[in-house]
Amino acid sequence: MFTLKKDKNKPFIILQLTDLQIIDPHQRCAPDRLREDEIKTWEDVDECAFNQVRKLVDMVKPDWIIHTGDQVYGEFDKKGTSFKKYVKLMESFKIPWSFVNGNHDGEIIIPWKDKTYKCGKGCKWQADYVKNHTKYCLYESGDRKMGFGNYYIRLKEDNKTIWSFIMMDTHGAREEGIGPYQSQMKWLKRVFNNLNKNGPINNFMFYHIPNYEFVLAATKYYGDQLCTITTDGTKNERGDFGENKERVCFFKDESFWNYIKSQGSTKAIFVGHDHVNDSSIEYEGIRLTYGVKVGIYDYHCQQGATKITINDDCYYIEQILL
Repeated sequence: MFTLKKDKNKPFIILQLTDLQIIDPHQRCAPDRLREDEIKTWEDVDECAFNQVRKLVDMVKPDWIIHTGDQVYGEFDKKGTSFKKYVKLMESFKIPWSFVNGNHDGEIIIPWKDKTYKCGKGCKWQADYVKNHTKYCLYESGDRKMGFGNYYIRLKEDNKTIWSFIMMDTHGAREEGIGPYQSQMKWLKRVFNNLNKNGPINNFMFYHIPNYEFVLAATKYYGDQLCTITTDGTKNERGDFGENKERVCFFKDESFWNYIKSQGSTKAIFVGHDHVNDSSIEYEGIRLTYGVKVGIYDYHCQQGATKITINDDCYYIEQILL
């Protein structure tokens, strides 16, 4: 468990980045895995992604940065050099930063056509690397039977916890299923019991793959999971914004959703994964928000990030579009 501090009478600003998904074409396992134009386009990591991150950090000036998965495309990081470059970039800001694992980060073995290839370094190596090579990273691998990156952070003001941020692994690296394990649910209940023992503490959750309720929210209020609410970051009368340009790739776990609702303290959930979705819709009292993809690796459309501002019990979410 980690602690962040909020200055009194000053907002606390969070920058959510998602799906940087660095591809090093020269580390591809299968020789024909990429087209020639992709190899040429994705050679320069600064041009493809890091310059965008630098610009966003400079624009938002966050107190904490959270990356909601797929920092690297593990299949294209056999030597771990892309992840090392990512860590070096994040450390250069000298701002507390955290991440959750996406379905591509931990890729170790991939099937391609009629063969199987050994590729990335995996989540264990990444967890050990940040533990031993960072000063500003707040990340805990947690009980590795539950996956990697199940942990939480308290936000304190005057030594009193005023918000909490829960990070969770939604798995999905090729050979895995997606969604929380039963062991994670037991862990999550212990976390909420700890946080709320003296009364409910406002909470945000951050993970990579969206839950099924992202589908239900879009369908209920906008007729279909493919929907356009706004395209310029402005909000409608419900406070919703953004659009979904692809069908939601989700995990379905009704007990997970019902438990989160029952606690009454989670105000919003932030995810990534679906690169061209950036909607934010309130559903059954919880705001379900896609982060805006940053960088041009893999498929993409709108680029940017999500800014979250906390003022006492209130919060405000806005898209930062590049």
